Amino acid sequence: MKTLTETEKQALLATLKEGPEQSFIAFEFKFGHPSSSIEVSDITSIHGDSVLCHLYMGHKSESEFIKKNDIIAIGDDKNGDVQLHGWGGKFIVLRPEKLKFGESGKYELVR
Repeated sequence: MKTLTETEKQALLATLKEGPEQSFIAFEFKFGHPSSSIEVSDITSIHGDSVLCHLYMGHKSESEFIKKNDIIAIGDDKNGDVQLHGWGGKFIVLRPEKLKFGESGKYELVR
């Protein structure tokens, strides 16, 4: 896993996109109970220091504003060097302290 400087992290966050060329991000999400998981979502819209994401769970959708500083990783199949357990694609990690290398051979959330 590459270690990014704060300047590199901020530059990556500035490249986030919505709409047809949207970015996808990984973040920690709690489903109304104490345990949390890594979720990956496209960005619906960008609002200053937050992004709006929609999570599809069965027959319904949940919307969630995620602060840019809470984004764990940004999806990047070309330059990403990390795979997340339960998700396809490669990611560039912004918050390595939130991840650990798991038995699956992919990174997972530190609990």
